[in-house]
Amino acid sequence: MPRNVLCKVPKKSKQEVADHLRDIFYAANKIKAKQHYENFVIKYESTVPSAVKCLFNVIDECLSFFSFPEEQWRSLRTTNLIERVNKEFRRRTNSMEILAGQKIVVQAIVLCRSKNGATLETIPV
Repeated sequence: MPRNVLCKVPKKSKQEVADHLRDIFYAANKIKAKQHYENFVIKYESTVPSAVKCLFNVIDECLSFFSFPEEQWRSLRTTNLIERVNKEFRRRTNSMEILAGQKIVVQAIVLCRSKNGATLETIPV
């Protein structure tokens, strides 16, 4: 999500906005994250309204990881797990012109996931 917001920010302001977004997503709890979000809205509503609107549309979904145990937050607030499986799937299927049926696709996904040891607890962020 931060990448989608940063796409709507002028280049000269990207680092500053990224720092404020990091404050939101790496807050100690959901209440503090909401406070950082409110500060973000106040600060950037007039300068980059499209970025504020983009974040407004998904803020509740983005902060949903706070409802899980704290030891899982690190894995849940990123898309590394999904990106890793997608990358491995593309690598394994790149040499194939066509995947011969749904069963082969499912087997390839399971193989990619198992080869990476892709579990929430083991994914380095």
